[in-house]
Amino acid sequence: MSCKSEETNQLPLINIKFGSLQKTALIDTGANISLIQATTLEKIKNVTKVEYISRSVRIKTIDNSCIPYLSAVKIKFKIENKWFDSVFFVTKNDWDSNYEIILGYDCIQTNKILIDSINNCIIMDNTKLHFLNHKDYDQESISNESKFIKEVNVNAVRVCQMVDIEPGQSKIVTLSIPSSLRDSGSFIFIPNVNNLNYNIQNSLHEYNENNKFTTIIENNSNQKIRIRKKTKIRVIQKFHEEDIVEPTDQIGQVNTISLEKVKQMRKEELNPNQFNLNHLNGKVKEEILQLLINNYSVFSSTYSSLGSTDKVVPEFKLYHDYALQTKPYPIPKIAKEYAQEEIKKLLDAGIIEPSSSNYCFPVIFVKKKPLPGEGNKQKFRMAIDYRLLNCITESHKICLPKIMDIIQNIAGKNWYSVLDLKSAFFQIQLKDKDKEKLAFCCELGNFQPCRLPFGAKNSTSYFHTLMSKCLKDIQGSNIQFFLDDIILASDTIQEMKCLLQQVFERLEKFNLTLDPAKMQICENKITYLGFELNKSGYSPSEENVRKVTKFPIPKNVKEVQSYLGMLNYFRHLIFNFAELAQPIVNLTKKNSEFIWDQKCQDDLTNFRT
Repeated sequence: MSCKSEETNQLPLINIKFGSLQKTALIDTGANISLIQATTLEKIKNVTKVEYISRSVRIKTIDNSCIPYLSAVKIKFKIENKWFDSVFFVTKNDWDSNYEIILGYDCIQTNKILIDSINNCIIMDNTKLHFLNHKDYDQESISNESKFIKEVNVNAVRVCQMVDIEPGQSKIVTLSIPSSLRDSGSFIFIPNVNNLNYNIQNSLHEYNENNKFTTIIENNSNQKIRIRKKTKIRVIQKFHEEDIVEPTDQIGQVNTISLEKVKQMRKEELNPNQFNLNHLNGKVKEEILQLLINNYSVFSSTYSSLGSTDKVVPEFKLYHDYALQTKPYPIPKIAKEYAQEEIKKLLDAGIIEPSSSNYCFPVIFVKKKPLPGEGNKQKFRMAIDYRLLNCITESHKICLPKIMDIIQNIAGKNWYSVLDLKSAFFQIQLKDKDKEKLAFCCELGNFQPCRLPFGAKNSTSYFHTLMSKCLKDIQGSNIQFFLDDIILASDTIQEMKCLLQQVFERLEKFNLTLDPAKMQICENKITYLGFELNKSGYSPSEENVRKVTKFPIPKNVKEVQSYLGMLNYFRHLIFNFAELAQPIVNLTKKNSEFIWDQKCQDDLTNFRT
């Protein structure tokens, strides 16, 4: 029996498409991560959106050596007619081969791609795609490359005047904006990272009447460099608001001292003035206040007295064991004092600990609005950018409750209370083996959380599982929750007191604590999950109604999608919603021309009224 060597030795190469650009990829089950050449990424960025997960990444291998990568990016691509996405690590050097991309085991597993090595094909949802042979590849790549060169030349950023830069010096250089992207709002300039002779920082710019912008070029070499007029520096891409990651709430955790001492701390910390009961009068106010004080063990005002539970223990399973490291982000000058104080508080309370982990993810500090009574002192929020880790973390999927089911169950009562857990996610203990995977870094040092951090993949799922377990058997038409907000509803004050005591006992059993300053107790009407609840039922909150009625006429598909997202929140309240919204929905369809016509305007007017 004989076999053909051409078939048995055939490389598993396939064509994949990034927007209009087609590239050849090698499927490599022996590679734990997916790789892409820097020059290839530059081309892809001109035809489709590229999300930067992290810049300047290092991966620690099994032999403890570190491999540096320029960045980690997330990109959507098509194989045949099916969409996939994957995180690609951008290599510092290009390899010499007839493929420019490697689809590693991480991409194969997350996208459920099966490899049939006997028949030289891959299987995706029962669809087979055979590997390329070298003749097919050569013909397609030549045709594809010529089309792409035309696109790059149209969007190229070029130097306006010849520039000479001495060794170790910097100069401000004027660059021209390509005509295809003028008058388009903001744009991101990400220069060519492959040139070792000079360095240019990434920057965000606004288009102007001169169709030019300036940047600083640093000469990193030991010789004078000359950049000639019309030299192509790189291409630029349009800036979208969704490229900005919304920061998350900061969280905290309890120290490792005994539970009895922690409860005593909670008792000493509790100030009756923290509870907002000014809307209650006389005997009712006294009874409710006494009930709250008697249950001091379920309230915490500082990190040191925060709750801590092991009733649900998260587990972070990764697609591979190669440690990921990223450079820390700089701390803004106005946030440095806060950062030092916050890190110290977290360390003192045992919330975080110093780390020597091979994993490392950056921290960001952003401004936040102060709560009523906190004065004018600028406050910040600390968050960890776990996007890169989340891309290699296996999913722990659960079904979160539907908001409308909660609202309909709880509406139509005379009295409402909302209880807010204090720094909720950090009340869940972590396994020792998972702490190092969640390590983070800033200029103040390297640390790792001892409790579940917000922003890590599956944190929400594990927290919901905990609350379901905590409130099991008492959840119903009077008690509901959505993540860290518990809502109670009753027809009488006496019934509300019983419900409060019932929930307090469950929280104490699980050693979970509430934030006394954020509680709303015994209100006749209350806003919860975007709806106003009272004895008459429920209706959209004034704030959400205002967002819909004041939304400006959309000028592009992104704004239409934003508007439809808001409307979808209230679609069950709008009769014949699907039919009414169809003209606007049609604007979001692929290959459809964006024309805001009278039908769209009429629909917008109807929704506003």
